[in-house]
Amino acid sequence: MPPTFEDKETKRARLRQLRHVATGLLGAMVVLYAVARSLEHHASWIGFVRAFAEAAMVGAMADWFAVVALFRHPLGIPIPHTAIVRRRQSEVGQGLGNFIVENFLTREIISRRLEKLDLTGAATAWLLAHADALADKVLGFVPRLLDALDDRDVARVVYSRLIEKAREIPVAPMLGRTLEILTSGEKHEAVLSQVLHFADSLVTENREVIAGGIEKELPMPEKIGPVSLVGVRRKLANYVSGKVVTNVQRVLREVGENPEHELRARFGERLRKFVADLRESPEYLARGEAIKEEMLANTALHDYAAGVWGQLKGAVNADLARPDSALRRHLVGLVKSVAGAIHEDQPLRAKLNDSLRAGALDFVEKNAADIGRLIEETVASWNPDDLIEKLELEVGRDLQFIRLNGTVVGGLVGVLIHTLSLLVWR
Repeated sequence: MPPTFEDKETKRARLRQLRHVATGLLGAMVVLYAVARSLEHHASWIGFVRAFAEAAMVGAMADWFAVVALFRHPLGIPIPHTAIVRRRQSEVGQGLGNFIVENFLTREIISRRLEKLDLTGAATAWLLAHADALADKVLGFVPRLLDALDDRDVARVVYSRLIEKAREIPVAPMLGRTLEILTSGEKHEAVLSQVLHFADSLVTENREVIAGGIEKELPMPEKIGPVSLVGVRRKLANYVSGKVVTNVQRVLREVGENPEHELRARFGERLRKFVADLRESPEYLARGEAIKEEMLANTALHDYAAGVWGQLKGAVNADLARPDSALRRHLVGLVKSVAGAIHEDQPLRAKLNDSLRAGALDFVEKNAADIGRLIEETVASWNPDDLIEKLELEVGRDLQFIRLNGTVVGGLVGVLIHTLSLLVWR
């Protein structure tokens, strides 16, 4: 059955009630003693009542004195060795700290307790049962956190991190490595074939543009005297462009169809040299870094960082505002997936439990003395009146039962002594 916890007012009321009972019993013994003492000559058995009441008063007063002396001076009189808790508050804290460390925080005690616990199983079972509530709690802080962030500060941080990371990456060697990967294993042959096909199409589609360019460059006047040569220029340009296009297409198709063509070999050599220069040449390295710095200096990059943050923030807020939030769904799924996998994997659970136990034991071993000092310093820092109240509320009822028991036991001892006296000295 789980323990019940009472608030301070309830504890005070219960303590006050039992204190009144103990004091009332003492008062009853006083009255009983007075009555028995005055009537003792009427019957011999009343002597037993008087003896009981007399000894009960002594027992009650002795226990009252002992209980009160723990916390304060009885009747306000500074009798030596009274008000023990107030006078020895620091020693009480030290003793309490040492008691807890020596009897609760030893490696052996913690180890025995932890061996009975499936910490990982309990944690994963809790996560599986409360994944939705956990996701709601976590994601509930996200909009407030996003609103608390200054957009300009975030954009500046994002921009500075982008710049910092970009400057750490040498452009030319990275490009060289990328090209090497893309063209390894004769992959450059496929790239060249695509380039040749594209060039062939480009030449075919731009035949008129080529003809126009040739016509402009022909060293031929537009007319000689009254005779116009424009038509002749155009026909000559079309003829030349046709020959150029036909020959270019022929060469492109020959290279594309012949795997052993000389141009393919030259292309492969040039490509390999270019890749090597990108990776190793100081000139290419410097040129790549210069291009990179020019790009990083562009204000559009800062605007881009600000835009990325704004879009991300808007997307997150919009998603969380929906009942079917994708972020929430993914977070719940992630928690359940991870927790479920661990919960079902017995070997993994055993390993995690061993790690948690070892961590807990190491923590206790390293910090037990600090925990003891914390308890000692905390108790020493309390106001003495507060400390006394805390102790009285926790153990005061038991102390009042000591008074009650002392009254009854004292009375019984008194009857026993009176009986022995009659037997021995009658």
